Amino acid sequence: MLKGKVLVTPRLILRPIEEKDAQALYNILSDDETTRFLTICYDSIDDANAWIAQCKNDEGKWFYRAIELKETGEFIGGIGVEINERDNSAELGYYINRNFWRQGLMSEAAEEMVRFLLSEEGLNRISAAHCVRNPASGGVMRKAGMSYEGMARELRRNRLGYHDCHRYAILKSDLKR
Repeated sequence: MLKGKVLVTPRLILRPIEEKDAQALYNILSDDETTRFLTICYDSIDDANAWIAQCKNDEGKWFYRAIELKETGEFIGGIGVEINERDNSAELGYYINRNFWRQGLMSEAAEEMVRFLLSEEGLNRISAAHCVRNPASGGVMRKAGMSYEGMARELRRNRLGYHDCHRYAILKSDLKR
């Protein structure tokens, strides 16, 4: 059962998001540098509060977790999937405070999320996409065991316009290789 599930890695705790995370969530997702390749960008703290409420109400369709540093308890980002029950698959998305870029933390979170969803929850496929101008995100996907599937033209749109994206995926059967 996904509801309330907490995942733990050597440096991180992936836990349900809480109201106390709203300010940190807003700070991350209102930062122009952090969001330049994301499809989300917050204009107010109300956006953060609305997302937290949606996560609590839609658990089952979404499996979203706050990323917390184990050492300090600081909220540094989020990771989650939108679950497609019919196809037994999910689409992965994530973000992290730019003060924590290039430390391997998002790769650590993504690896654990993928492992949990395929091994313990029995999903068959997890896919993800990243803007071609954000190759670091592709590195996260590869470290999580995903394989490159191709480029999708103008797949995502954000405040800067349309973005071509590289698509990756991993299958449950890939874990056995």
